[in-house]
Amino acid sequence: VSALMVKSGFEPNYPGTNTTGQKAWLDKNWKKIADPGTVDTSNLRPGDVGVVSGSHVFVWVGDVEGFAGKSGNTFSLPSKYTWYRKDG
Repeated sequence: VSALMVKSGFEPNYPGTNTTGQKAWLDKNWKKIADPGTVDTSNLRPGDVGVVSGSHVFVWVGDVEGFAGKSGNTFSLPSKYTWYRKDG
């Protein structure tokens, strides 16, 4: 996620750190748009970032058949994540 954000130019200041460090940075710099259990995936936009604290970080790219909430893989369930959006 860090490499994607920085190398694409979408967020040049995104930290190259672990999940905990990324979440702390997101809490300070981006808008929290959903807590775990509250996300409506139809409101997510490509580039939104989801964090399972201490575990994993994802970038939302859209509704991908067989992935977002459609499989048994815990990491594929958007409802498990705190979601953030870059302002502007």
